[in-house]
Amino acid sequence: MVQMFDHRAADVVVNAANLKRAAQQVSVASSEKESAERLPAPQFYVRASDAVANPYPWALGYKEITAPTNVRTMIAALLPGVGFGNKVPLLLPQTETCAEAARIVSLLSANLNAFALDFVLRQKLQGQTINLFILEQLPVIPPAHFNQPLPAAFTAAARKAQLMNGHHAQPSVADFVIPQVLALSYTAHDLAPLARDLGYVDSQGAVLPPIVWNDEERRERLAALDALFFWLYGLDAADVDYVLSTFPIVREQDERAFGRFRTLEDVQRWRALLPEFEAI
Repeated sequence: MVQMFDHRAADVVVNAANLKRAAQQVSVASSEKESAERLPAPQFYVRASDAVANPYPWALGYKEITAPTNVRTMIAALLPGVGFGNKVPLLLPQTETCAEAARIVSLLSANLNAFALDFVLRQKLQGQTINLFILEQLPVIPPAHFNQPLPAAFTAAARKAQLMNGHHAQPSVADFVIPQVLALSYTAHDLAPLARDLGYVDSQGAVLPPIVWNDEERRERLAALDALFFWLYGLDAADVDYVLSTFPIVREQDERAFGRFRTLEDVQRWRALLPEFEAI
């Protein structure tokens, strides 16, 4: 039911005639996800009181079962504050405020879904389960690095592409990353609490409507995020070429859909707007 930055990826449909695997996932089409009212259909419902205690009305989770031969190995998403099975481990910050916690999970979700981190995870993973002891060894970007200034050329391009507004005269990396995560994640009403905690409200404090699902806009946001994380990890354009060459299914899907490796082209276009090398 969950994909990268998408808590509405699929419904669970039960076919009683299938004795071996009755419950099957059926993807939710992009056209359906354009409606903020369209929520995924689960197999089971549980009482809220029976779910694991969560201090927040949302959660950051990831798919524990994976394989290094999949399209992507790490798949993380910001999720509504509901009950989850043990195959979607939740990562919950221990902070004093919901606003600070929402900031942390937004930055972490972007980091977890970056090609750069996925590449490292593939070298680390020996089975089909991302156990917590594997997750905690992954090299995530230190929180302080998100406070550094966003390079000027990248900022100008992001504003021109309408990926960020002009509220910050000298935006930090976090000032760019968090709005991208919000736009990619808050596409339905059930994540309104997350939007509220990220300050996505009007002058009266009411949560603004969800961002309309748009496949082209999402591709652009993802490419910009991936380029930025390559830079944060100190990887140059040649490194980007190599890392993305190790994701053959991404390339195959692009070539079928667009006739070229569009993901690589898009990421390199954004990477070219950043300094050639910035080691952490």
